[in-house]
Amino acid sequence: MTLLRFLAVSTVVALLHGCASAPKEISYTGKLFSGSGLLPVTTVLWQDAQDQTVGRYVFVEPGNRKVAGTLGPCQRQPGNTLRCEWIDAYGRGYFYAVFSEDDRRFNGRWGRGDLHRSRGIEGIWTGER
Repeated sequence: MTLLRFLAVSTVVALLHGCASAPKEISYTGKLFSGSGLLPVTTVLWQDAQDQTVGRYVFVEPGNRKVAGTLGPCQRQPGNTLRCEWIDAYGRGYFYAVFSEDDRRFNGRWGRGDLHRSRGIEGIWTGER
């Protein structure tokens, strides 16, 4: 009985380990323009368990202060366009980017408001692998 219990637990652990593999993350290095000027930003995107694009980012303000945030849920749109909600210490808003055909770079913008009713463009947001 102990051996069967061990095998059952081992099988479950092995199956869970196989299912719990990390998603393939794609990291982009670029610039983000805000009221503080042009700032370095790293944007990381991946597909979550529900096959939605989500992500995170970190930009560096003057004085080397790092601000981290999240992206998602995102919506892929025609023309290699991605539209996401961003959330960080400054609030929330939208991130809108057009990717190159090979997905190696994007040119985008960000603003306050939600994905569909923005309050205007706050600045640019770029990235390249």
